[in-house]
Amino acid sequence: MITYENPAEGGKIKTIVLQGDSHTWGEGVGGEFLLGTPSQAADVRKLCFAVPCYANLLRRRVCEKTGSKAFDLDWRDISLMYDGDPSFKQIRRGCTAVKPGKPFTVKAEAGFILCDFRHSASEVSARVMIDGRAAAEIDLRGEERDGYDDDYVRLPIRCRNGEHEISVEAVSGEPLLRRIELHSGSYAVISSGFGSRSIKEYLASYWDSDVKAFEPDIIVLECNAVNDWLRGKPPESYAEYVRDLIDAAYALTDRVVIHNVFPIMGLEADPFSEYDFTTINKRVRAAAIGSGHEDAFADVSALAKQRMEGLADWEKAMRFYHDNWHPNENGYAVYADAIWEKLEKLL
Repeated sequence: MITYENPAEGGKIKTIVLQGDSHTWGEGVGGEFLLGTPSQAADVRKLCFAVPCYANLLRRRVCEKTGSKAFDLDWRDISLMYDGDPSFKQIRRGCTAVKPGKPFTVKAEAGFILCDFRHSASEVSARVMIDGRAAAEIDLRGEERDGYDDDYVRLPIRCRNGEHEISVEAVSGEPLLRRIELHSGSYAVISSGFGSRSIKEYLASYWDSDVKAFEPDIIVLECNAVNDWLRGKPPESYAEYVRDLIDAAYALTDRVVIHNVFPIMGLEADPFSEYDFTTINKRVRAAAIGSGHEDAFADVSALAKQRMEGLADWEKAMRFYHDNWHPNENGYAVYADAIWEKLEKLL
């Protein structure tokens, strides 16, 4: 986290970080088709705020409850504002190339700014200016690999709450700018979901850069049951990973929501795993209770089953599912309702 000036002057905005896998980033509600590049299982897919995934539903509730504001510019918005070209001919893999001497500038209310860039194989770096003064600089040299999460990098900046002129300029080369999030008020809700990642993989590769780096006041843990189940690990191993995740969260803050995931449709054992998925999902509750944090646990799976009670399989599929693995808009509302019951009390 980069702090520009003294945010306390205008009220320090707090961050709520949502950790998880493809359910947290919102696969299944159509937002993935707005990303500008083909979606791959391991993509960093931070969806625009308009789509009804549970991260966005929770963000709206937090803003309504606390008077906070959240606004995002995706690659389409940035391209149109930068080049004025509705055909998007200047787009490079879902990003806008910021040219030397021609910064991208927006005036907006913000206390927390999150810029998404894409790595470049050549020497490329970018600078973020706030009200004409340098706030942050980032080196974007790295391997370019389409469809991989480490092809993108996020730059968080906390500043004084208020109206600002924010500019992204090229220091060297042509930085590829993907999106900008602008948060103001009391809270910024940040989605840090990475698709196809087990808990062990998340803790090893993303926890420091996409949870800890945001200095969270509140953490919402999606215990990645589907991906752990797909790894074929026994329930005992999964319970250990859940406890590790919970311990990592409480090492950063005492304000945590722990939740399991939506039930899957179809086969719950072979050919994907020799272990029953329902048993794996129940391990989240057991781990939370065993860690002494039962009050922090939101049972998404139980609420989903309650709302599906009495429905035939085809009715469940039509009302709540996008595919066997991911919920649709109604399914994500179950997530939001279950988590909000716990989250609201922590605001």
